[in-house]
Amino acid sequence: MTEIPEGAVVVGVSRRSGSPSALTWAADYAARFDLPLVAVIAHNNPRIPASGSAHRPPVVATTDSEPEDLLQDRLDYFVQAALGDGHAVTTVVLSGPAVATLAAATEGARLLVLGSPRDATKSSHRVSARLLDHARCPVVVMPPLTPGLSRGRRAGRRAAQAAITAAGRSGRPGALPGSR
Repeated sequence: MTEIPEGAVVVGVSRRSGSPSALTWAADYAARFDLPLVAVIAHNNPRIPASGSAHRPPVVATTDSEPEDLLQDRLDYFVQAALGDGHAVTTVVLSGPAVATLAAATEGARLLVLGSPRDATKSSHRVSARLLDHARCPVVVMPPLTPGLSRGRRAGRRAAQAAITAAGRSGRPGALPGSR
């Protein structure tokens, strides 16, 4: 594993969202306390599927689903998009399951910063929840950017309610407004 500097602020970067709020918060924290900043993406190597002896296994790619150089480019892009130029950030792509890899990367780290879960109502928060128990340093998890319903969802609900109300008042014979 690539060495993470002692006392570094480690940011676990999502391969989907790029964790911009986590990168921004961690960069501010690292600058305030003059600490090194390390952005990390963890990735799993694909497993060879098991098969019964009666059937041949399906064809399996012999390389990673997303080679490390592409992940490195993606990580550099995420850091650039979130922080712009002029930030001293070390970017590291590590191989292994997200929880175990990020937990190992926190050895000697001052802080681990994670982005907000995509959807707090589902199990997408499982990585951050498990890292709270397994990290070897304090963990900061960014709050969701929009608590509750987003503006788009609220507008959609208002439009749907207006359509239901309009349909109820459309003068259909036998249907009273507000009745089923």
